Amino acid sequence: MNRPDGESNRAIQLIFGDVGDVQQLAARALETLENLKSDAEREAFCSLVKPDLGNFLEENGWTEVVDRRADYGIRLATDPDGLLYEEMVQLFAVCDQIAALQLMGATMAPEKETAFTEAISTRLQQDAKSAAAVAMGFVEDWKRNWLCYSLVLGR
Repeated sequence: MNRPDGESNRAIQLIFGDVGDVQQLAARALETLENLKSDAEREAFCSLVKPDLGNFLEENGWTEVVDRRADYGIRLATDPDGLLYEEMVQLFAVCDQIAALQLMGATMAPEKETAFTEAISTRLQQDAKSAAAVAMGFVEDWKRNWLCYSLVLGR
């Protein structure tokens, strides 16, 4: 995609320039994609920021943002006491944040992705009723292929 020099960096600074930590960064990534009105807008935005997001993350010490959010998701998913409804909502939110960041070009270590997917899959099977309720309440067509929704609702 042809873009004027610096357009990607300006977009990244505009969207993420004021965030203070990885949790805010992840939430902002998801919020940004949710606020776009169409798949075409989301695709165009992700194509715009993807080339330079890695540099922004590195400059701010956030290169492992996806891994750190995955660690939190794994802790939630592997809680031996099970999850309350609110915690299941939080688990879906973490999955959504990770998916949004990955669409924008952030990466997760392969071994972390395997552990994350296994933990999420196991928890969603264990708490199938709660997971289905959350999935039905939060799914949007454009997110249907994201991890939590695809595991619960099918592709």
